[in-house]
Amino acid sequence: MIRLLILLTALAGCTHTRPADLSSGTVRSEITSRAERGQAVVYVEGERGREARDLEVGTDVTTWVDRMSDEERSAPTSSLHAVAFRRDGLGALEGAAFGAATGVVVFNLEHQLSGGGSELFPGLRTVAGATIGFLVGLLVGVIRSDQYV
Repeated sequence: MIRLLILLTALAGCTHTRPADLSSGTVRSEITSRAERGQAVVYVEGERGREARDLEVGTDVTTWVDRMSDEERSAPTSSLHAVAFRRDGLGALEGAAFGAATGVVVFNLEHQLSGGGSELFPGLRTVAGATIGFLVGLLVGVIRSDQYV
């Protein structure tokens, strides 16, 4: 039962995707200015994501400084697959809310499918489901809280 709760929460995740038209100067400057305010992760075709600072998305070339190695890097803007922005706080809240709701449903559904029966404390299952779901969702929300553009 708890495995099902973890699986449902992890599959839903807290990742938001918004396609970006990099041929638009407005979109490129929006991504650049947003990178100044938050943690950006740059994904270039064929490479793993790299945490970046000083990101500038230009018409032809995208440049950034790799946070891990402190090296300046660049790639053709056309090879830019995605830019993710970390949103740990908001992701945690979304994950916690989704997890709590899922926990209540899963715990009560499991009770109904197992034949019900009398309970010593009628609301305990709902509280337990909400609590476990909240904690699992909180953790998953922090881990999967990137917003891709």
